[in-house]
Amino acid sequence: MAIIIKSHKDTLLIDSTIGINYNSGNVLQGEKDMYERIVRDCEASPLTWYMWYDKTFNIPYGGQNEIQIDFLLICQEGAIIVEVKGGIIELIRGFFYYSYKGVLREMSRTPFKQAHDYKWALLNNGILNKDQIFVDYVCAFPHSTLDISRDSSQINLSHKLWNKLDQDSDNSFADFCLSVIRKNKRSKRIISKTELQSIVNSLAPSIEDRYKYSLTSLREVLDWLQIDNLSILEGLRKNPRILIEGGPGTGKTTMAKAFIKRHSGLKGLYLCWTGLLASKVRLDLDKERLSSCTVKTFNNYIKEITNIKSDNSQYDVYKLLSKELSKITKVDYDYIIIDEAQDVIDKGVDIVLNELLSSQHNGLKQGRYLVFYDLEQGYNNVSRNLNENINKIAKYAACFILDENKRVPTNKLIVEYANKVLSVEHCQEAFELYLDSLKGNDIAGLTISFHDNVREVKKTIKEHTKHLFQYCGEISSTTLLIHSDFKYKENEDDDSVYDIIAEMESFLEILSEKTIERKSKELLAFTTILKYKGLEDNNIILVIPASKIKSSWDNFLFEIYVGMTRAIMNLDIIILKSN
Repeated sequence: MAIIIKSHKDTLLIDSTIGINYNSGNVLQGEKDMYERIVRDCEASPLTWYMWYDKTFNIPYGGQNEIQIDFLLICQEGAIIVEVKGGIIELIRGFFYYSYKGVLREMSRTPFKQAHDYKWALLNNGILNKDQIFVDYVCAFPHSTLDISRDSSQINLSHKLWNKLDQDSDNSFADFCLSVIRKNKRSKRIISKTELQSIVNSLAPSIEDRYKYSLTSLREVLDWLQIDNLSILEGLRKNPRILIEGGPGTGKTTMAKAFIKRHSGLKGLYLCWTGLLASKVRLDLDKERLSSCTVKTFNNYIKEITNIKSDNSQYDVYKLLSKELSKITKVDYDYIIIDEAQDVIDKGVDIVLNELLSSQHNGLKQGRYLVFYDLEQGYNNVSRNLNENINKIAKYAACFILDENKRVPTNKLIVEYANKVLSVEHCQEAFELYLDSLKGNDIAGLTISFHDNVREVKKTIKEHTKHLFQYCGEISSTTLLIHSDFKYKENEDDDSVYDIIAEMESFLEILSEKTIERKSKELLAFTTILKYKGLEDNNIILVIPASKIKSSWDNFLFEIYVGMTRAIMNLDIIILKSN
């Protein structure tokens, strides 16, 4: 990830998407503390700084095929590699130790040696050119007061050490880096802005721009960093109408919330399809005390502002919506966000944007909007002509594709296998072969089991939940999702499979707009897959039938795809052979 950090007179920009680091404990906290400090101090610097965080380079080093640098900072005076070590660091007889659960453990190599080797790995592999830019390194121990770098028998590098005393002081980390560069480089040469931009461009490739608009990259602020003054889409100043396509885990809803935070001074409207997603976004905004954006489901909003009845045909709804909204003469919102637009794009999204973002009713051309969609997650997408409706907006918006899954590696494998569901031939034999492939491939983070009756399914749900509770320490990060085909009843007097599972009232809690906050630590939340669209959880327990019951093959397989892609860390698939 790269960040452009300008002086305090300018705007802080994010130049490309941030990858989540799932390390834990003091290491993660050390990196987060340094991130906040670097952003703050470099933003106040009179120089323009470029920063890459948690940057992986696919170059050989020490018998490995890649290196991972905590921070790489570049300005016109030079480049600095920053190696961060969180927690308590000690130097004993010339060897570095870190404290883990109160026990000192020796590091295999010193942090300074590690940073030094990274420097030469970049130079020797042509990532940076020493004849073009001076490269140096520093170490940061933000939680340790250690102020020396070596014992007396070795070269002292303490001038390259940033410790807890520095972290707690008013000293500038940007000035600290400059002092190291100026102390060690032999010339006083400052590279030109053109040369600097050339170096940055080689390190920060942009996300694909499908329609060749001037905005060439997307910027994302991730929840876990909790940085306040970052801009998610700086290019929005150039083109306020943006359409983004992205699959599961690419950060679409996170971007939407970051955009709302960035424009907290404007009045906004956030619309989506499901009530659960709307409730979750509303809850997140309330926690951030962001009250300037109204959050609603698309259908509820249309009902509020029109007299259109839900029993009208699709054609009539579209026609009536255009007629009623054209009468509006006052613009109520500065911007509109449509999330998971594939679910509502054929229900008059283009009309809402056009009529409500401009008193002249040309909001598609002149309004400010942000639209996210994923055609793979579009229900009945073949019969609904989703591409045609997307193109109505694409004509006037800058269009981008997010194609990188920001979740953990196990999730990427799960999503890869979920994608294969959509290409399964529409017959029972092909579906069974697909399920067998899941079971036979031993995929990390995924379990699959087959059961003859509902009683076994209920027992297995409890077993998986118990295991996840022991693993995670709580069950509020686990959700049970049930295929909607299980709500089908052959006879009115019979209970559906969904109803039978729901009878575990002492163990389960129906996930609703009221319970979305998951305050209960003892009950496992559950709902159908389709109601959970747009949401995700660390652990998903998925209950599906071994064969379609009521849905068409298209919709049956589509719903399984949606269910599988809700999992961030772990997915347990429970398959009922007989209804």
